[in-house]
Amino acid sequence: MENDQRIRERYRNRTTYAMNQIQHAKDALIWFLEYLNLTEVIVERTGDSPWTWLGSMFYAGQLYTTIGGRD
Repeated sequence: MENDQRIRERYRNRTTYAMNQIQHAKDALIWFLEYLNLTEVIVERTGDSPWTWLGSMFYAGQLYTTIGGRD
């Protein structure tokens, strides 16, 4: 029982840490886009699309880590 509780606590801590890191990365990307004044350019060039900028970044990251990130 204690082992199960320790495992659950570790999982909870790791999940919380990962979610905080995702939020931090999202905030940093949004700040960077606003700092370079790219949000207006992105809106002008994208038009109607089911993709969001952050969704596109996530997809690109997934492709890189799955396919292109191997040595």
